[in-house]
Amino acid sequence: MGNSNLALWVARALSTLFVLFTGVFGGAIASRARIGDPLFSHVLFGAYLGLFAWGGLWLRDPSLRAVFPVRPAAIRPSPPPPLPR
Repeated sequence: MGNSNLALWVARALSTLFVLFTGVFGGAIASRARIGDPLFSHVLFGAYLGLFAWGGLWLRDPSLRAVFPVRPAAIRPSPPPPLPR
């Protein structure tokens, strides 16, 4: 029982930590862009980490999925058949 409570507490603490790290990733992006590092390998690495962290939180937390829902593309109905003359 104690280990499961610890695991639940750590999971909640890590989700808060991931949100705080988003600011750190933004600072890393800004400093790398200022230095002039390559875009896709160095500058956007913080964005990649941020996307993975937020994606994991989105998959795990139903309240976050309610805020950012993924909707399927709207299906357009086919036009009606022409009227007979």
